[in-house]
Amino acid sequence: MTFVVSEYDEVSKSKGAYITTFFWASFAVGRFLGIFVSKYVIAVKLISLYIFLMVVGFSGFTISAFVAQIDAITVFSCVAGISMSALYPAGLTWAESELLKVTAWVSSFTLIASAIGMMINPLIIGYLMEEVSNMWFCYVLLSQTLLLCCIFLFLLLFNRCYLNKVYGKVGDSKMFETVMEAPLQETDKFLDTREKEFSPKI
Repeated sequence: MTFVVSEYDEVSKSKGAYITTFFWASFAVGRFLGIFVSKYVIAVKLISLYIFLMVVGFSGFTISAFVAQIDAITVFSCVAGISMSALYPAGLTWAESELLKVTAWVSSFTLIASAIGMMINPLIIGYLMEEVSNMWFCYVLLSQTLLLCCIFLFLLLFNRCYLNKVYGKVGDSKMFETVMEAPLQETDKFLDTREKEFSPKI
């Protein structure tokens, strides 16, 4: 709302509030639908779909803002809301299925990191909008979305081309053996020693 009201004279606060309402409504609907979609689509395809929609949404939002098309801004705000809705849970599901076991510590650190991003982002955008131009609202969101796309592709390729070949897939017997090899050897030595101590002497 702050962006459209301050950038365009013809947009009132009430209209800006409507655009914000449409964004959050689409966010809620997208998260609700994600419950059912996730049952039929695997995590990596789901997160790829959401990232693609996010790139489309913020690219269209930036172009629409540049040419001052308020209706198009509203539409692409809804696309952005849908794409952002289930990205966080889809990311955790993908991490659990392909990267690592999502324990309480992992989910806590992920939540803290995302919360820090949500706190810092408005400060950066607010400073750039006030000191440089209101359009930096669009530029920052689009650049962060493209950065997210690059990070996801890097993790996906690094995991499938290196980690899976060296350590095996998450939950694989090969990975389990790699992690448990050293402790099992120590346990076997301990058991051998105890058996020798308590074996009957003939």
